[in-house]
Amino acid sequence: LTTDVNDLPDRNTVGEVYDQVVADLLKAETLMTINKSNSYATKEAAQALLSRVYLYMEENQKAVDYADKVISSGRFTLLSTSELPNYTVLNPDNNTETIFCFKFLEESDYESPFGTVGGLYAQIDNQGYGEMYASSSYLDILRKNPSDSRFGFIDPQYLKDDNGEKIPAVHWITEDYNYIFRRTFIKNGNTFFTEKDIDYEVFSEENGNQVKSYYINNGKKIYVINDFDIEKRNGFPKYFVLKCSLQDKVAQLWSPVVSRLAEMYLIKAEAYAKLGNVVATLENVNVIRERAGIPKYMDASDFPEGHSLLDIALEERRLELAFEGQRKFDVFRNDKTMNRKYPGTHLTGANPRFEITPTDKRVIEFIPENQIFAQPSLEQNE
Repeated sequence: LTTDVNDLPDRNTVGEVYDQVVADLLKAETLMTINKSNSYATKEAAQALLSRVYLYMEENQKAVDYADKVISSGRFTLLSTSELPNYTVLNPDNNTETIFCFKFLEESDYESPFGTVGGLYAQIDNQGYGEMYASSSYLDILRKNPSDSRFGFIDPQYLKDDNGEKIPAVHWITEDYNYIFRRTFIKNGNTFFTEKDIDYEVFSEENGNQVKSYYINNGKKIYVINDFDIEKRNGFPKYFVLKCSLQDKVAQLWSPVVSRLAEMYLIKAEAYAKLGNVVATLENVNVIRERAGIPKYMDASDFPEGHSLLDIALEERRLELAFEGQRKFDVFRNDKTMNRKYPGTHLTGANPRFEITPTDKRVIEFIPENQIFAQPSLEQNE
């Protein structure tokens, strides 16, 4: 808390750190009185962070109150359903939903597309690595509502035939979490694929807003995704993620977003769920669902099987804030287990970790060694 380079304080408690964070943000809220663009820290930026901190502290009513301050300021509006997939394409100055971001410029902040976050998620115009893809677990939730505009952030790299047409295929995931793709063909007006020299017919059934495809194997109904064949890397289909790319239509330019208006509604939804207020929870969840172009929840009878009110709020956070760096914290701070039962390189090796509990040592962030050298009294996290 001082500028003295010789001031080497001992470690504070978690509670003391939270107290300092809150104190700093409350002070910032009073000091920042000039309305500036979302590329600058503002009063509303401080209030948005206060709302998030109070949610993490489980000061739920305060989380609601500070989210409401941001919403009622009138300075921000949600992008429309059709605009949402272009969230990161918009220059921050033209994005009415962003509360606070670090504005990056092509001429000064874009040395190489291979050194960017977006370059890990996608390869665009041969720029970027494109090695980290949307998981089947996340895509399965999106597919519950095919009209969800958040599909626009996912860019499947479909294979093409000699005529430049996408190649019809089905795929499914085996019990040991491997992708299986099989190209389909039409016979007598029906869809089939071949597996081990056997032709299987692909049937379909309606399930709410979703049309589910399946085939019968030895009397067992196996559900498949009826789509097109996709480029793969090490057996994993390339579902590129565009959430950190294409600002001003520059391949991997992106201005990292600290906070945006959608999060304020989701903070309120989670806080109200923990306060037991069903009506207010669904009201705020439905703001986000309606904007995404998917059906609203009218009451608990609309919930997916086994979902509690809190589950509904957290699942909407997962859908809306995917790839924005919040998922890990949302899982573990709510004392939930990270479910990694889906295909990916995280399951390679002799002892893959299918689940990570909130008490697992892998959750711990370690103190950098140079900090311990600078302050020998610090003890490493264990």
